[in-house]
Amino acid sequence: MKRLRFRFQRLLEIKERLEGVRQRAMGEAMAAFTQEQENLEALHQTRLRYRRAAQEQPARAVDLGMLLLNLSYDQRLQREILTQDQRTQQAAARVEEERQRLVAARRERRTYEILKEKAAAEHRRLAHRQEQRQMDEVGEQGHRRRALAGES
Repeated sequence: MKRLRFRFQRLLEIKERLEGVRQRAMGEAMAAFTQEQENLEALHQTRLRYRRAAQEQPARAVDLGMLLLNLSYDQRLQREILTQDQRTQQAAARVEEERQRLVAARRERRTYEILKEKAAAEHRRLAHRQEQRQMDEVGEQGHRRRALAGES
């Protein structure tokens, strides 16, 4: 019997490549998310260090200019933290989108793989059936020859 020719092979190959593209996009999204998280953590650490340093300064004469400068810097850090938090949330949303796209691509590829497996099973079944017919025919011909030889 001739070789199995899966009629959706080209589609399966396309789905496999699409899944690879989705995996790379997911990896890139995860890397961007990780970077955004690290940036956010760095800002939190900077603000924490700054506040600790301000608290550890010995009590001395209060300089209004320095107080305003410190307050301004703390507010700027807080704004940067809020902005970075938004970026981190956007990156997390992108990761979730890419994850769902990857899941969909895997599901599509798996659908075609299942179809291919079913086609291969049907091909094996038909090949076995054809082989069985040939064996039956050979057996029948041998039986006829023996029967004809017995009549003579």
